[in-house]
Amino acid sequence: MKKTKKTCYRGDSLKRSNKPVVLVRDTNAWCPFCERVWLALEEKAVPYDCVLIELYNKPEWYKELVPTSLVPAVSFSEDGAVVWESKDILLALEERFPHANPLLPTDEEEKQKALEFLVELEACGIDKTGYAFMTGGRMIGRSAGSAFDQPPPDMAELEAAFVKSLEWFEGSALSRHEGPYLLGAEFSMLDIMMISSLERIGAGLPKFRNFNIRSNPAYPNTAAWFAALAERPAYQKAEVAAAAASEKELQAAKNEAYDALQASAGDVVRDILAKSGVTRYQASPYGATTLSVNGHKPRVALPVREAVEKQVVRVMKALLLGSAGPKPDTSIAAAFGSVAAAFLRNRHQDCGQLGELSPAAAEQLSIACTQALTQSYADGVEALVFTPPEQGSAAAAASAEAAAKIKSNKDAIVDDILQKSGIARRGRRSGSTYVSINGNKSQVSPAVRNAVTFHLDRLTTLLLTGSAGPRVTEPEAAAVGAAALAFFRNRASAPRDMSAAATVQFRAACDAVLADTY
Repeated sequence: MKKTKKTCYRGDSLKRSNKPVVLVRDTNAWCPFCERVWLALEEKAVPYDCVLIELYNKPEWYKELVPTSLVPAVSFSEDGAVVWESKDILLALEERFPHANPLLPTDEEEKQKALEFLVELEACGIDKTGYAFMTGGRMIGRSAGSAFDQPPPDMAELEAAFVKSLEWFEGSALSRHEGPYLLGAEFSMLDIMMISSLERIGAGLPKFRNFNIRSNPAYPNTAAWFAALAERPAYQKAEVAAAAASEKELQAAKNEAYDALQASAGDVVRDILAKSGVTRYQASPYGATTLSVNGHKPRVALPVREAVEKQVVRVMKALLLGSAGPKPDTSIAAAFGSVAAAFLRNRHQDCGQLGELSPAAAEQLSIACTQALTQSYADGVEALVFTPPEQGSAAAAASAEAAAKIKSNKDAIVDDILQKSGIARRGRRSGSTYVSINGNKSQVSPAVRNAVTFHLDRLTTLLLTGSAGPRVTEPEAAAVGAAALAFFRNRASAPRDMSAAATVQFRAACDAVLADTY
């Protein structure tokens, strides 16, 4: 195979290239539709250049050039024609370069049969059912409200739909011709159209659903298809290039988040203190965190400010070094640090200039905040993905066990959290959450206790139903809840007798509710 040479650059012009084709694709090299064209060009050995554009910040020239504004698109140097939509581009490549390693049969009758087969493949919907099963029927995000405020998806139905598509792909599509590929012994455009999505589904399903399609003995034809594709030099090259490009973009996103956080660290700390519920005055039912010295205006207690500042630094370390470093050295610092990381993760747009971050940088900031939050009370632990409790599933049994243990031990758990998490404080240096009612012995403020109880109830509701229910509206209650769940996740001393499966599900549920606290 002739080795192609190419140069990838950013820009708003397609006229700089002297190659026959210019491919416009995404910067992160993870768009499956772009990969289709990329792989076809490599297989056909057609010389090409790349123009890279950001998916979330497409330049105006591209929007004017491509009516859909979607990627990919190609420009043909011979006549300046621009084609978009990946399938149309592949067909155009075959038409313009028919002798360069054809990806469709050269016989017209066989070519027509192949194109009709492709229509069947697209109609089977294995990409749609696969993505739906992998993501739980939706892509988790906050733009349309909290995912945990929505009805839980029927995972059994999503799995059944995917399995039906996979069985057709295995039993009908891949068995239609002799050989590992969809057209038998010959690699074709049909394989390119299918692999771009199925490789992503094949990578994600083992992690998120414990479902393997790449080497599953129940689907031997599918396994052989993946194996044959993995041996192709062009596919290997595209995979390596995609990985390198993804790593480069990942590091750029981390750098952007780090630089923005470092540049506005003071403003970020100020906004966390002002908006997260950490700053509380004497009249607050949640207890005060401000002190007034010699009649001056009340100011946030120094240990509280320092705890927030240090947690912001831990987030920066996670972005720069991949590790947030040791957990805070006191339970009080851990409590306030937990609040800072939880608020910064979910409300970064309200902190300093962080609202101007690109989506990729915002995602890396969220990941760093998650690490700092999860490791506020324990070193070396990682956040877990909560599995919705489908009826009759192992996850449902584990969730039910965890919820039952929490419910039956709720009073002991609340007391344990209050006594050991740093939420309940008497000293003046960090403010006090104790109150004396009608001259009786001082006790933890009822509002604080109620906030802890409320968040435990959200936790058990999520475990039992897959939905945590409404969030609190008072930031002070959210702050108490964030610290309570961060502590309970890693330092629970009651209940002690959960099974391993229930413990994993419990901790994953804590992470899920923490992600939904603000």
